[in-house]
Amino acid sequence: MPLMSCIQNILEISDISQTFVLEYEELYKTTKWKTTQSTLPTGAKILFIILYSDATNCDLLSKNQLHPIYLSLGNLSTWHRNRQDAKQLLGYLPIIKSNVGKEIKRQLFYKYLDIILEAIQTFLEKETNLLLNNKFIWFYPKILTIITDWPEAATFCLTYKSTKSKHPCHFCLVKRDNLTNTNFNKKDMEFRNHENMQYYYNSNEEQTVSIEMVPNIFWKFK
Repeated sequence: MPLMSCIQNILEISDISQTFVLEYEELYKTTKWKTTQSTLPTGAKILFIILYSDATNCDLLSKNQLHPIYLSLGNLSTWHRNRQDAKQLLGYLPIIKSNVGKEIKRQLFYKYLDIILEAIQTFLEKETNLLLNNKFIWFYPKILTIITDWPEAATFCLTYKSTKSKHPCHFCLVKRDNLTNTNFNKKDMEFRNHENMQYYYNSNEEQTVSIEMVPNIFWKFK
């Protein structure tokens, strides 16, 4: 379904305005909301996009699989986002079962993902007016998060899937031997981000941080 149709379908839910948050408040602990909101023009609001990805069986015999991507909005309360009508099917990613190599499978997966995300990228590059509760709201869209299981998170982040890799976590660069160290100082923790991952990639040092030798398409999202 086209991106704007997905978003508008959610905004048209009859009771959506009861739980739709337009301003930063204590309920939303993340500082990203507060920081981003402070950079917007007066009167503009943030529209946080959440993506859900989960490969699933589509028949009782588990012979056929699909890999759908759903869209929801971070402006909704958690209980409302969990409702079926608050998620919209954005598209499907390929499940490649042929005997082609892992590198080709990875490239094909990312090519399809790039096609799906192209509409989001175009949407993120400019503000837009959307109808909510019979009023037009001036929104600036941002991707808040992508919700997946652990193996899929590694696929999206292009981190090594093996738990035996030097840096198996797709969030941070804590070494494998320190992941269970309860005395590890948080001040010594380095998180993965666009800047440091691009640095390692451009320096041909991907292996030192356990990432694949493929440019991550999410680097173009701000």
